[in-house]
Amino acid sequence: MQHKNRLPSNLTHHLLLGSLIGFLIGCFFACIESIFLLFQLGNFFVDFHFFTEGMLIYGLFGILTGLLASFLLFIGFFRNSNWQIQKQTAFFAALFLSTGFFLEIFFYFMDIIPFGGANKWSFRTLSFISIGAVISVLLFIGLNRLFNKAFHSKLFSPLFLKSPLGKAAALVIILIFFVASFMGLEETNRYLEKKTILSKRESIQENKTNILIILVDALRPDHLSCYGYSQATSPHIDVLSAEGTMFESVFATSNWSIPTHASLFTGLYPCSHGAYSLISVLRKDIPTFPEILSKNGYYSLSVYNNPLLGKSGGLSRGFDKAIGIENEHKASFTLLRVYEKFFKQDSLSDDIMELTSRWIEHCHNLKLPYFIFINLLDVHSPYQPKEPYFSNFINSVNLKRVNLPLLENFKYEIKSKQRQSELLSQLSDIDRIYLQRMYDSNIRYVDEQIGNLLEQLKVKGRVEDTFIAITADHGEYLGEHGIMGHVISTLYNEGLNIPLIFWYPQKLNPQVIKKTASQVDIFPTILSLVGLKEHIPNQIQGRDLFKEDKSYDILAEFYLDSQRKFSRAIVSNGMKLMVDADGNHELYDLRKDPNETKDLSALFPEKAEAMSEKLNAMINSYPKLKPTMDEDKRKRLETLLRSLGYIDR
Repeated sequence: MQHKNRLPSNLTHHLLLGSLIGFLIGCFFACIESIFLLFQLGNFFVDFHFFTEGMLIYGLFGILTGLLASFLLFIGFFRNSNWQIQKQTAFFAALFLSTGFFLEIFFYFMDIIPFGGANKWSFRTLSFISIGAVISVLLFIGLNRLFNKAFHSKLFSPLFLKSPLGKAAALVIILIFFVASFMGLEETNRYLEKKTILSKRESIQENKTNILIILVDALRPDHLSCYGYSQATSPHIDVLSAEGTMFESVFATSNWSIPTHASLFTGLYPCSHGAYSLISVLRKDIPTFPEILSKNGYYSLSVYNNPLLGKSGGLSRGFDKAIGIENEHKASFTLLRVYEKFFKQDSLSDDIMELTSRWIEHCHNLKLPYFIFINLLDVHSPYQPKEPYFSNFINSVNLKRVNLPLLENFKYEIKSKQRQSELLSQLSDIDRIYLQRMYDSNIRYVDEQIGNLLEQLKVKGRVEDTFIAITADHGEYLGEHGIMGHVISTLYNEGLNIPLIFWYPQKLNPQVIKKTASQVDIFPTILSLVGLKEHIPNQIQGRDLFKEDKSYDILAEFYLDSQRKFSRAIVSNGMKLMVDADGNHELYDLRKDPNETKDLSALFPEKAEAMSEKLNAMINSYPKLKPTMDEDKRKRLETLLRSLGYIDR
């Protein structure tokens, strides 16, 4: 009698036990992750279908890993043992739970936390992983003892009956508990959302226009076919351009993400919104575009994979939901993310587009207008060639003349500006063309993603009464002026020019607008188009592009933290003056010299002086804010900037 619960030492019993416990532990982690994602993302994306998919994937994975683990443990240990079934079950359950806990921590830090990724082997990351490993060992010891006591109690006795019916009943009860837990919390999430929905419905006006802004990070307009580029990089964007309004000459307010996004959201130049230092954040007292829309009944979503757009830079403020794919939030189960990222090496733009589509459907069901801001990072350096587009673009390139080993460096993050300059100096003309085609393939990939999203929405009838904008935060140097990338104090056009396309057939006829415009104009122009002109803040520095008949003076700024000074540029009547932090001048006639190859400041000093006075008058007319520093986020933001190549490592 004392041995009735002992198992014979045969492989079949161990495989069955391992697979069963693996299945249950897999379902447990699927339930935990589903609940975590539910409150991270929201019920618009994480629903019962999402939950059941995770249960199936993790359950199957648990069975497979359970079979493997039980086989290895049997060969290495259990073959010569004669443990009670309760003791074996406790051992397997404790082992799988503690191992699963460690793997969750490992992949969380490798994949989600900003100091993962390029900084995955930093001391801080390794410290967290080491702590996780120690906790997992302690967890195994504690759980093993706990489960041993529990499984010998009467409460769990049905699990160890010889009758298959008792075991099946226990299994069903556990699964029902998982399902009930998720459904209960899902309903809680819906209840919490109802308060937001009710307040928005009270402020909705008639015939609200949906707003979708798609910002492609580091996208140059002169590499879009609709702007005259020789390669067919943007067939889907070209359609929007042909059916909408294309602005031919638009300047970003700076050449990196935080100040330019802040300008887009506030309608202010960097010196006036204060978010221009490498470690500054957007102040909370400055009204933003998403705040205004949210207060007027729009259900707003920001979805991005540029880590600078989250809470670190204060750029998620005002959105009802801000989701940072790859850094602040997960958008899928860990198993799927690991597979897609490390085995398929897919872009995370797929996740962004799926979230966007689901949010639009959610707003349609709620009968609320939506505002969605998308940031796509695929075009941003380092350049990972996207197929089949890259192969198509290099058909005309003589690969025998290309220094492929040298160009491999540009597929990865270059650790310092000095190293970047060294590599750049070694490039031949044909090497530069090859490098540009790498960049072009990323544009073509993003264009395909945009086309797929818009096609889905058209099929569902979700683009009616919708305003769509295509733009960028800044440009990108591809070797011009001896520069690669962006975040540089010299403000040449390659780093400042951005595309701007408005698609809104209900109000805008197809047209090309040639007058010079600024990023700060996007905010007031869109508010005017959708009937919210009266909500444009008084202090805004941008203008309604459809009310201004002529070009006006445009400002761009870059703040050098090392000198605590600005480099600035002003564009006025086709002329451009750049003044660096030391006061040196460069003057260009953009009408005759759009590539800024001939500095006219020495030939026309009076013109340079007049432009300088105009720049000073412009700056003096604007209120100025010192950068707001958040010391709690300082180190984290510096790490993010290093991971993006903004600060030398």
